[in-house]
Amino acid sequence: MNEEIEITYPTPTADRLIEAEINRALLRHGVALTSAVKADIQEHLEVGSVCGETVISILNDRGRLLTINAYLAELKSNPKYARDFPSVPRISVIDEAKVRVNFQKIARGEVEVVDEL
Repeated sequence: MNEEIEITYPTPTADRLIEAEINRALLRHGVALTSAVKADIQEHLEVGSVCGETVISILNDRGRLLTINAYLAELKSNPKYARDFPSVPRISVIDEAKVRVNFQKIARGEVEVVDEL
């Protein structure tokens, strides 16, 4: 499957959609929207088109194109950004079963409850 990725330049509307996608990924990983991680993502951002579909990728330091989530997983182990990622496990507030099971850990601060995962 050797599909060509055509590099495109985002329009103002596309910029907003791309930023929203980055913000959602940051929130899923528990990273603040004001974190230096966001600037790093934007610096390495590659936007292209495959078969007419917009593709958002991140070009890492080894020259590999990654999804935003894969890039964030990579940054999590980077000492420069480690403090930007949460250090405790997180569970979704809508997962009532996990909230009940982990009630004591939540109370002790060993597990964090978040709005979105």
